[in-house]
Amino acid sequence: MNQESKDLVKKSWAIISERSDDMIMVYEKLYQWAPDTRAMFNIGIDKQAKKLKDTLAFIVDHLDNEESLANHSKRLGAGHDQYQLKPEHYTKLNIAFVESIEEILTFSGRIGNQRNPKFKRPEH
Repeated sequence: MNQESKDLVKKSWAIISERSDDMIMVYEKLYQWAPDTRAMFNIGIDKQAKKLKDTLAFIVDHLDNEESLANHSKRLGAGHDQYQLKPEHYTKLNIAFVESIEEILTFSGRIGNQRNPKFKRPEH
């Protein structure tokens, strides 16, 4: 990731992290599009959203440390093995995440022309 992209991620995260309660939207969308995933989460949606926010904060804070990000990703992935996730679950989560982030940035009035032209929005 080049420095310009890192700066944009950090700038976007500064906006998103102010509205951390909106992370619940990710799971509301996921449960709507993939109802079978609800049973995979044994904690409330608010706690799950906080876990997501904490993970994203870690990622943003360590964008310049690829080794730290790789180790964190491995631990996170290993922890998710137990849930028997299917490829379509990741697809639905990706869509829910992207749509939620776009909504947060749009509601804040700050998405404007900062969207990366290389970014392709996932399809349902």
